[in-house]
Amino acid sequence: LKYRISDNVFSYESGGINAAIKKKTRVMICPHIFDEDQWLNGRQLCGENYISWLLFIGDISQKTDYEWFIKLHPDETDRGNHSKSYNFVFNKISLISANLSPYDLKKAGIDYALTIGGSIGHEYPLLGINVINAGNNPHMSFAFNILPQSKEEYEKILMNITSNSVLENVDEI
Repeated sequence: LKYRISDNVFSYESGGINAAIKKKTRVMICPHIFDEDQWLNGRQLCGENYISWLLFIGDISQKTDYEWFIKLHPDETDRGNHSKSYNFVFNKISLISANLSPYDLKKAGIDYALTIGGSIGHEYPLLGINVINAGNNPHMSFAFNILPQSKEEYEKILMNITSNSVLENVDEI
């Protein structure tokens, strides 16, 4: 079983990051707010909605040897929607607190962050965290994010994540 859909809400206590024990590349998934416009910036690489993107990443996580984390969008947790929206449990992905700051994430050793086109694209590279987008986004005209052009290219990047870095381009921010 690669993943299962659960009726339970993620437990905030169950998915912390131990910064002292880092043995693998750390990848964090940053989902969007589910009730916002899913086509705000145009096409997405992984299907018709945010859930198809999460399922795609869940499948990729099963094929890799990275440490995977998911951090709920802070506004999503404020809305109380996480019990409906984030009911996916992947056996290789740990939930971390939505209250962790970008600085906390860098100290915890997050190497890469995944988004479709969120503001982390210009926030995290300044801290040394590579951002990989999965669709059209406000950062497309710049080279400080990893910007695959197809679902196949996105999968290839995720499967070989450590060979991808664009942090030398943060001066564009």
